[in-house]
Amino acid sequence: MSSSTSNSDAMNPASPRSVSIARGRLQVIRRLGWGALVAFVLLGLLDAYVFRDPAFYDLGNKNGARGGFIGQFAHIERAFEAQGGETIEYAIFGDSQSIDGLRPDVMAEALGVPSGCIFNFSVSGGKPTDSLYLYRTYAKKMPNLRKAIYVVNEHQLNNADAGDDTKFKFHANLTQRLKTLDRDNYGELLVGWALRSFGLRTEWTALVERYRAGTWPPEEEAMFPGGIEPLRWADPKTKTPEYAEEVADRWFRDWQSEGVYTDALTDLLESLRERGVETVVLQIPRMPWFEAAVEEKYAAERDVYLAKVTEAATKTGATFEIIAAEEAGLSEESFRDVNHMNPEGAETFSRYAARRWWGNAD
Repeated sequence: MSSSTSNSDAMNPASPRSVSIARGRLQVIRRLGWGALVAFVLLGLLDAYVFRDPAFYDLGNKNGARGGFIGQFAHIERAFEAQGGETIEYAIFGDSQSIDGLRPDVMAEALGVPSGCIFNFSVSGGKPTDSLYLYRTYAKKMPNLRKAIYVVNEHQLNNADAGDDTKFKFHANLTQRLKTLDRDNYGELLVGWALRSFGLRTEWTALVERYRAGTWPPEEEAMFPGGIEPLRWADPKTKTPEYAEEVADRWFRDWQSEGVYTDALTDLLESLRERGVETVVLQIPRMPWFEAAVEEKYAAERDVYLAKVTEAATKTGATFEIIAAEEAGLSEESFRDVNHMNPEGAETFSRYAARRWWGNAD
């Protein structure tokens, strides 16, 4: 009898037991709902204020290392804020070649202007998408910008692995991501656009490991006047014909001239033209061994690259020039490896560049 009554109560929605069960379930649902909401809000805050902050990925500048690729944007930000954008009249964009080869302090001395007039936005491994991102980030903070140098080379216009670059995954907008989608990376790039915590998970999990090892965060924040600190030394094996061929192979691997990098170059040059900035696109000197490796193995791809850069410069009213080492007064002793200048080479080339392209600034 009691069993029958119990079953009947359970089946009766109006019975006290049924009401109690329903209330319990509702409380569980509410708790889960609130928990999900709190987790969602927390994830959103972390994504907005942690995973999108380049300083989170900054590994410092210890022992001459430039830190993580994304962390370079934090170095740029600190140097820019210390210098002040209103003083900047000349800007440099590019990659590690222009970090090492174009020194703002030396160029300013050659021009006879304050060092705060020149800023180098170049980042190691830099591509046109990185330069476009940096220009858009700081353009309005540089009301007096009037001249720019963009240092270009072949690897910057190889679009083959654009979607794999960590810097690209950090700052690329949706339009740029759509240009690089394929069947292997579409989820990574699209979800990563909404949630950097997902798109850059390999980066921040690596930071966790470094934290456990006691090497992160850095002991102090690195700040180098005028941009990112140049490297001054390289292993002797990086200054050989064999290494020149290795670098050329890496630059031209799976060569693809059409894509987001090539488009970004035109977009950047067009943006500079629209505000009246006189822009020179430069291929700066490399060692003869490197030029020989490119000529021997990748002459056809190099010619396509040259055509693309020429087209972008012509379309946007910029000047494109290729400068050989001898023309700039450089020798084999001016380089730390086959495609980067050492401090002595940078001193020579910085003065040469300042006087040749910015010497008529007044």
